[in-house]
Amino acid sequence: MTVNISLREVRKNKGKTAQEMATELGYKSKVSYYNIENDEVEVTLSMAEKISKVLNEPIEKLFPKFFRQEVQENRTLIF
Repeated sequence: MTVNISLREVRKNKGKTAQEMATELGYKSKVSYYNIENDEVEVTLSMAEKISKVLNEPIEKLFPKFFRQEVQENRTLIF
């Protein structure tokens, strides 16, 4: 699990508390949101989308793991 380390920084820069984030995301307590920031739980794509909307930041910036592209070269050997 790898959450972009800037998630907490972005939240703080936006002037949002963990409790505000938890409320806007539908959690009953801020602990559930802290678990995301502390990489204690796996973040789903749908939750990443919600967080990016609440923080008004591109999802690619906050959760680059969903957008990594691994390129594989396929080579054909001709004999």
